Amino acid sequence: MHYLIVLLAALSYPAFSGEREWYLGDWRIVEARFPGVTAMTDQEAAAWVGLDIHYSNNSVELKNEICNAPAYESNSVPPVDFMGRNMSTLETLEINTSMVELIEVDCTPSWMGPGFTIIKRDDHSGYIFWDGAYFLIIKKN
Repeated sequence: MHYLIVLLAALSYPAFSGEREWYLGDWRIVEARFPGVTAMTDQEAAAWVGLDIHYSNNSVELKNEICNAPAYESNSVPPVDFMGRNMSTLETLEINTSMVELIEVDCTPSWMGPGFTIIKRDDHSGYIFWDGAYFLIIKKN
């Protein structure tokens, strides 16, 4: 009986039931936005547009960079905290919610570029940012 309970508990866990976290999968960077102060030029931002970024439990991949064994941490913050941290409002990113989910990706060694904070817009789109530019990402699958 004990084994049956353990088996049922394991099957209800998302990793075993086929459910996945919304941010896992293949994404495409489709545009760059500059809602505030930025250190990035339009030309530098344009170099990221059109690239794919892959998030999985085993790795994060963007351009020629690979992060093995990433750790993901989810936090929900109110718009005022988002603005204080990012110097931009959620409305400029077309996010109109009372709380926004941020996924922080911890990678060792880390690389220099976007992708280590994901701002959830919905289950199929979000933003990653770098040097003041917000890159809209759309889920491919």
